[in-house]
Amino acid sequence: MSLTKAMRFDRMITTEIVTALFWVLSAIAVIVGVGMFIVGIMNEEAYPIVMGGVVAVVGPLFLRLWAEAVIIIFRIYETLVEIRDQWGGMAVGPTTPPDPAPAPLPTPTPPPARQRPGKFIVRGRDRDSGFETEVVVQATDQTDAMQKGAAKGVDVDRVEPA
Repeated sequence: MSLTKAMRFDRMITTEIVTALFWVLSAIAVIVGVGMFIVGIMNEEAYPIVMGGVVAVVGPLFLRLWAEAVIIIFRIYETLVEIRDQWGGMAVGPTTPPDPAPAPLPTPTPPPARQRPGKFIVRGRDRDSGFETEVVVQATDQTDAMQKGAAKGVDVDRVEPA
């Protein structure tokens, strides 16, 4: 591995460090486990004998699982770099441009306004109780009816002539 690749992070050195760390920690786990086993035999106690065997056998196994999990992450990165290099640094994926923004919807024309006052049924949710309610108001048009319904504490859903 060249120094320039390591300095530009083109090649990760963490996999080598994790491998070396695995072997060092596994050796320590085996030494500690064997030491506990020997101390248990010398003191004629069962607990250190059992735990020494567990540390010597299970310790390296868990260390191996940890090391593989870390190395897998870095191998995935290295594979992605190889794929990128094979494609010449091009982006992989769809190359079609995104769809243009849809045209704005036409604004609906309001119904013809009523000139003379009339009764309207305002339906919606009561702000205090939260229940669906309807209120009859005297108004000149639907906009006026909505405003009067809101003034009476209704979150207006719809307005209909009475």
